[in-house]
Amino acid sequence: MYGLNTWLPQLMRQADYPLGSAIAFLLVFNVGAVLGGLSGAALADRFGGRGVATIGFAIAAASIALLAVPMPQVLLYLLIALSGATSVGTQIVVFGCVATYRLRGCRGNASPLSGTRSTPHRESEGLLTSGEAGQEPS
Repeated sequence: MYGLNTWLPQLMRQADYPLGSAIAFLLVFNVGAVLGGLSGAALADRFGGRGVATIGFAIAAASIALLAVPMPQVLLYLLIALSGATSVGTQIVVFGCVATYRLRGCRGNASPLSGTRSTPHRESEGLLTSGEAGQEPS
């Protein structure tokens, strides 16, 4: 997600879009991310976060892959909004799941880690709450 937010305008410039359009793509991506976070959270409350996150990331992978296919600019804007909604928006759902399902003592440490990797709860619990690998929290 960092790469999309950072490099999207430059990638679009390399694809021969003018600077204004390239920056507009970034705006559309981030608007999609906000809407995706809000709608993803509502869906996660109704159907469960794990399934919503799995489907969201699958759609994100497909929509990002489709960005390489030439298409009319209006469809490209819609696809970029969908990419933002299902990549960054779904990551927001994951953060909500971590805050909901992790033990209170390790939520603060687990939330940033959930943005970079996934670790099994029991393995991370001792490491994140005690400061030493392999120790069980007291």
